[in-house]
Amino acid sequence: MKFDRPHLQEDEIHQVAALFEPSPPSAFRDISGNPNQTFLINFASGRDLIIRVCNNGHTSAPHLLLEVDVLRHLESVRFPHAPRLVAGLDGQDIQTFGRYRVIAMDRVPGQPPTTRSITTRFCRQLGKAVAELANTLVGFAGRLPADESFHARADGLVPELNAVAQAAGWAVRLDWVVDAWRQADDALTSLDATQTLIHADIWPPNVLQAEDDFTALIDFDDMALGPAVIDLASALSEFTMFDPSLTINGQNALALLDGYLQSRPVSAQERAAVLPSLIALYAMWVAQDALHGVSYADTAVYIERLKLLVDPGHAEEFRQRLDRLFGRLHRS
Repeated sequence: MKFDRPHLQEDEIHQVAALFEPSPPSAFRDISGNPNQTFLINFASGRDLIIRVCNNGHTSAPHLLLEVDVLRHLESVRFPHAPRLVAGLDGQDIQTFGRYRVIAMDRVPGQPPTTRSITTRFCRQLGKAVAELANTLVGFAGRLPADESFHARADGLVPELNAVAQAAGWAVRLDWVVDAWRQADDALTSLDATQTLIHADIWPPNVLQAEDDFTALIDFDDMALGPAVIDLASALSEFTMFDPSLTINGQNALALLDGYLQSRPVSAQERAAVLPSLIALYAMWVAQDALHGVSYADTAVYIERLKLLVDPGHAEEFRQRLDRLFGRLHRS
């Protein structure tokens, strides 16, 4: 997969800003991740906007339309934990600048949490929001492009992992990661659960916190059609496990699961699917990192976790820990 990442200069940033707000920018800051270019722009009017200049290749036009439709849906049902789109001055949600598509959102208060700021209170709030998002997206009736499934996206990335890893300068062979992903993907594909839209990228940079409280899920750029348990697994991974060893912070995990279960039940089949969900997510993230030229050292934590999850002994130990956590909640 090839993609064309934008690289706007200062005068171009001012031109993009003028698509959404008539007053001039007073300041801006590049807050980009891969593969888009994103800016926090402060305007003389006092308004703050997040403006994303979308890449070509990784983010297709149908996918961006889906994201826009979903964000408008979340706004219409008053889901409180997602960004609010801002239409351009011509009334259109999606603007064009040169060969790039551009969208804007009002700035949501908060900052991404740090390991120290992730408390049980925050985890309970996050778990509840992830479950409420799943419930809300079940009611989405917009257009769904045929290739927007989590499976299809991974199938376009993970099998090419060795080639993109080599291009990124990683001196490793990762055939075993591809094999592990295939087994996990088979388990998720056969899961007898409702396929719904999922966020698919719940980790600290895409979650906001203000004064120790959860405020929002942001960056719906990777959303896909898949089982809701994938988002639960992602939240458990990124907010209750803080090292490569898959050690679970029990209090945080209990709080996150408790918050989730307040709004959405988790079936026994979904509970069993947490482990293959983690394998599928980690394999996808490793492949995306390689594609975007991230260093091996910066993605090694997920490779180390994958090594543990494909080991039968460690995998069984992880399942048992998860079962004990669910068991404690069911007894309480």
